[in-house]
Amino acid sequence: MPNGIDAIAVTSGGTTYANCWYDEAGGEVSEFTSAPAWVSFTGYLHGFSRSGGYAIAVNGTYVYVAMSQGEDGTPATNGNGLIDYPENTITGNIWDCVRRYKLTGTPTAIPTYGYSSDESMIIVSTTENDSQLGTSKNPDQASIGTSNPVLGIAANNSYVWVADNANDKIHVYNASTMAPIATWSGITAPGKMALDSTTGILWVVENYGNNASSSIVGFDATVTGTATPKGGSIACGTGQQVGAASALAVDASDKLLIADNGIFPETMSGETAAPYVLYPKPDVAKIAVYTTGGANPVYSYTFGSNVFSGSTPGKVAPMGFHGITGLAFDGTGNFYVSCTGDPHDVGSGTYLRKFSSDATNAAQSWQITGLQFVAGGSLDPANLNQFYSSYSGYSMNWSNNPLTGTGTGTAATWNMDMFNPGLYPTDQPTTDVSTDWLIPGNAGDNAPLSENHPMVFEVRDIQGKPFLFTDAMNMGNILGVMRMNGNVAVPACVFGYDRGGWPADATKGKVYMWNDVNGDGCMQASEFTINSIPIPITLCGKWIDDSANIWTTNRVTSGSGLGEVTEVKLASTPLNAYGVPQYNVTTPINTWVAGSNNVTTDTDWTGLVDLAYLPSIDTMILTGNTTTHSSGATNNYNVVRAYPHWSTATTTNKIGHAWEADGTSWKGLYAIGSYVFASAGVNNVNAISVYAIGNGAFQGTFTPVGVSPTGLNDEDNPINARILADGTYVIFQENDLTNNNTIYRWAPPGGPSFHTTNVIDPNGHTLVQATSTSNADQTDQATFGPNVATAYTNGFGGVVNFDVSGDTLTSAPAIVANYASNTKTLTIGITTNSALAISPLAPPSGTTGVINCLSAPNGTSDPNLADITFNMGAITGGVAGEKVTSFAFTYLTETVLDGLTVTVVATFSDNSTSTVTRTVNRDTSSPIYDTFYGFVAPAGKSITSISLTSNATRANTTNIDDVSFITSVP
Repeated sequence: MPNGIDAIAVTSGGTTYANCWYDEAGGEVSEFTSAPAWVSFTGYLHGFSRSGGYAIAVNGTYVYVAMSQGEDGTPATNGNGLIDYPENTITGNIWDCVRRYKLTGTPTAIPTYGYSSDESMIIVSTTENDSQLGTSKNPDQASIGTSNPVLGIAANNSYVWVADNANDKIHVYNASTMAPIATWSGITAPGKMALDSTTGILWVVENYGNNASSSIVGFDATVTGTATPKGGSIACGTGQQVGAASALAVDASDKLLIADNGIFPETMSGETAAPYVLYPKPDVAKIAVYTTGGANPVYSYTFGSNVFSGSTPGKVAPMGFHGITGLAFDGTGNFYVSCTGDPHDVGSGTYLRKFSSDATNAAQSWQITGLQFVAGGSLDPANLNQFYSSYSGYSMNWSNNPLTGTGTGTAATWNMDMFNPGLYPTDQPTTDVSTDWLIPGNAGDNAPLSENHPMVFEVRDIQGKPFLFTDAMNMGNILGVMRMNGNVAVPACVFGYDRGGWPADATKGKVYMWNDVNGDGCMQASEFTINSIPIPITLCGKWIDDSANIWTTNRVTSGSGLGEVTEVKLASTPLNAYGVPQYNVTTPINTWVAGSNNVTTDTDWTGLVDLAYLPSIDTMILTGNTTTHSSGATNNYNVVRAYPHWSTATTTNKIGHAWEADGTSWKGLYAIGSYVFASAGVNNVNAISVYAIGNGAFQGTFTPVGVSPTGLNDEDNPINARILADGTYVIFQENDLTNNNTIYRWAPPGGPSFHTTNVIDPNGHTLVQATSTSNADQTDQATFGPNVATAYTNGFGGVVNFDVSGDTLTSAPAIVANYASNTKTLTIGITTNSALAISPLAPPSGTTGVINCLSAPNGTSDPNLADITFNMGAITGGVAGEKVTSFAFTYLTETVLDGLTVTVVATFSDNSTSTVTRTVNRDTSSPIYDTFYGFVAPAGKSITSISLTSNATRANTTNIDDVSFITSVP
């Protein structure tokens, strides 16, 4: 998909041609077949000081494309005796042109009249006023001295009509030779056009972009010499049926269709952006249908509506539109609609739809979509079937994206249009357009044309609700947070530096935070905290941990900030009354890995870049450059290092890195589960290197086989990963060339596994000790807890708490527990049909409503109903003779238990056993009980199995939270 679609034209056979002013892959002009399949044109509209444009037309032989050509060195003369670039004696000279292509997608020479080296460009208007065009040579009869992009083109097999917006003209050309035939003058600021071939009327939007007084006027297309009104007119603007026309089309019954994106008092214009309406409020996005044939067109009905209207704003539906840019019909009456979510911003949720007709009950035949230009994204940790990107959300069907073989259906279905600029427009919707959906432009820059995009790089859940964390392309000095209100993202807070603009430039050159105190999603001056936030937000790497705490690196290469790592924690009350996150911004936790406050044994860091912290294993991953390995850039890195026991590090208790990986100009880092992913942002390579998080062992490299082209990782956080329920990893990588994400699915060697930690979950209910230290070979929780914590630190044990997203059982089933900083694994076989589950009562830890415990078989026909056995299996990576010598778990209570007797038997390596029986109950008159069972092997022996049986077989009774073990050499 191109980065945007600013206009479309469709042949009688249904081939769609699209134009956009900028596409990273050079596909400013592109073709969509009826499949649909996208093919970008050749001809270098990208580079050479060229850009695409905002209009396109097609006849039976050619495609006519609006484009612009800037000066690019000393011009040469082509075969027509005309130059190939504007004169470079005046900086900023530009031609606004129509370029002619064959239907097959290659530029075609225009004898006599064609400019450029390939003679394919007709100049419509130009800023030049020199001897080349102004005096001796102007065969195209271009307007001289004043120029704006071409905003409308119409064509049949005889003529081409072109809107010269800046000069109040329409130029008429011979469709075959491109010889100028006439110039219609006195047509105020003409824009979009549509030709009715049956009635011979050319419909034109006049005063295009002027929302107060624009109109749609008909002209006689059979009279080429002068502008001759025909068919009447339609007044647009405030109080009219159409507010601001953004595209026109005519159907086979001569009905005139008008796309209306709504009215807003501020517009923008320039060579790099069309004068689109900025942020209409309300955002309209409808298509008005008029009957023609009388003195003036008459309104008939409306096709579609704004995607943010109705009972579920932002829910994607065939008739829900946002930022309409093009309308067209094919020869059999099929109707085509193109949209770009933010019409003034390239690549902000682009899509093209085909309908069976323009009737209100028309069926959608197909849809092709693209992400925002330079778009990352992330799955919701609590819903691994929901993907969030910057402007769009997608429902994922992983069964249609299998690990091996070919899927039979759609893996990703667009289900959320998340960007509602009418509801959450800018800082101040009537006085300032300095922000683009919360995220500002370049430092101190208040120009809308220079805005950076908000890019979602992470999704975390706070109190069961998803929050989107954003940054901006190549900008380390901004971090945004958005909350989800249904399908719509609402700006919530911003951390930044040197923002400028508003309020009254108070944040220029300063650190600031904006927090949406009143929950309206818009900025008020009273909501800013300025210059009192000790967070190194300028030029920083960013990481959001599982608890939504914010971590940053200071990317400076010298001074007191060198090697600085900062954590900003959520407040004890994490959300305000409006669901806006609350951070302890005035009391961040700062740690250094360089300089006098260095908490590590490393002394060679010359600059940090990115980071990832995994609290479940207390491991920090840092990337950057060192005295011996340097990328030469502050946002690229050549070194990855892992620091276990991060929280214990101080200047007097220094830690060292457990492993290091060295590469070349990596950009992008993610760590999850048992692996670290490092992305190399090189055009058409985009390799992702994978390392084991425990020991740094290189696992291999992902490369985008069958995906071409792939783009440079422009985003500072271009990759994200999740672990699916089956234990496979899914990795998303920005692909800015083709407006999408490359998705990898990977099954790590060894299959699904579990993290371990050093702390047994605190009990949410009254704890009963089923076992006791006074009994041989048994222990209680008070004794076992500190022992397993020490064992974990020493690499000889751990706690599986079933709370880590992505941890899953093997198909056997079995628990594969990673411990000793992920250098060892213990496989614990469990009874068939055991499964991960959600605790029936409020869990002692973890998040309510998500997986947080292990359940014994629950099926009423299962022979092992409510019983479970743990079989100690192999240890990999351990020392010789290492075995399980202590084992414990907590049996969770629930409301259905009443006098249930549970017997647990530990079997040791000499076949001796230790048995304990306990009644577990809970009724209306007794306390809520959780029951702890713990065993210690006799000296010189190990534990081989633990079996739990009940005196009654009832489903949904046996739920276990925390399986803990200690290993040693007996």
